[in-house]
Amino acid sequence: MLYTNLGCLLSFGGVCYIFIHTLKSFFPHFGETILTIESILMAPMALSEIGFAIWLIVKFTRLNRDLKNGLRITAFFGNSEK
Repeated sequence: MLYTNLGCLLSFGGVCYIFIHTLKSFFPHFGETILTIESILMAPMALSEIGFAIWLIVKFTRLNRDLKNGLRITAFFGNSEK
C-alpha cells in the first residue's frame, strides 16, 4: 500500500515538473500565471522528492543489513553462490 501511494505521488510530481517546464519553454510570456501554477504544484513536487529520497535511504539500509547478515540478494546480484 505504501509503495503504491509513493509511486503515485512520485508519478504526479514528475508530471508536475514536466508540465511546469513545458509551460516555461513554450509560453514564456505567461510568466506570472506560470509562477502561480508552480506555487500551487510546489508541495506535491517537494513531497515526491522527499518521499523518494527516504525510500532510497531505507532500501539501501535494508540491503546493506542483509548483505552484512550473509543473506543472498538474488534480485540485485543474480544467482551468486556462497
